[in-house]
Amino acid sequence: MRRIDEKLAKISSGNYGPRDFIITFAKDADLLRGCSATGRDTQGRPRPLSAYRADVKRVIESDLADIVLTSLSTAEMLAEDGVYGRSNATPAVRLNDPTNMWRVRGGAYPAQPALPFRSARLDAVKPAANLGLYSVTFYNDPVQDHATLCAYSDFRDLATAVGIRHFLQVTDPPFAIDTGGRSMAPIATIS
Repeated sequence: MRRIDEKLAKISSGNYGPRDFIITFAKDADLLRGCSATGRDTQGRPRPLSAYRADVKRVIESDLADIVLTSLSTAEMLAEDGVYGRSNATPAVRLNDPTNMWRVRGGAYPAQPALPFRSARLDAVKPAANLGLYSVTFYNDPVQDHATLCAYSDFRDLATAVGIRHFLQVTDPPFAIDTGGRSMAPIATIS
């Protein structure tokens, strides 16, 4: 049993403490940002993908994170290298990439309402990870939000059939939200 399952069991039973806080390291930018995801070296040149992935390996080997979220291609490489076999961290994969996350040169996708999209095939995810992140954004638009919920419902049924657990991230839209003066934290649940 991985540490995440122990913590979730404690949280579900109501018998948890501060050490049961779940720490997730998100390093999935290679899916969303392409070549720019790797960052730049001290001379300002783009770092190679191998350096980006070496950063992920170091975090896994430190055993400080409970969940390590990556793109499917990085998860496959880490699984092939057996990195998770030496750690208590749980591998997770970004399971959807709606259009508001697309970053293309000259593109304006983030400024538009997100259309549901999923490039990761769940049967391909299963050998590398049995946990993933599914992200949704609501826009206070019944047609848009209905399409988002229908896509999530279809995904949830498929994930259950394939045997992949997921956590749901609900993100704010790119406009001001009236919360009545209350501070709102992002929502995430594991299913």
